[in-house]
Amino acid sequence: GAFAATEKIMAELARKGMDRQEAHELLRGNAMKAWDAVQAGKANPLFELVTGEKRIKEFLGESELRELFEVKTHVGFAEEKSAETAKKIEKAIAGYSLAEEKTQGF
Repeated sequence: GAFAATEKIMAELARKGMDRQEAHELLRGNAMKAWDAVQAGKANPLFELVTGEKRIKEFLGESELRELFEVKTHVGFAEEKSAETAKKIEKAIAGYSLAEEKTQGF
């Protein structure tokens, strides 16, 4: 979810000239506030907290942040690897059939 975006945001802030430690502290502070809200049963406010951070807005616009928060950008090749693994498993078990209960000696 949203918390996974913080690493990418920190890297992008550093790439655009913000001190990495400053970016880390800003994101960590906002992540902790968001975590407290989530633990209290509220919706995760991390996006709103980060986009409302004046110092971050000096380096990244809302549209850039929205893109960095997009979950699909966090999973890399997970979808493709999962599909590939599932096909390998299907191929490996294709010759097997489930035995009926009576043939198992029960």
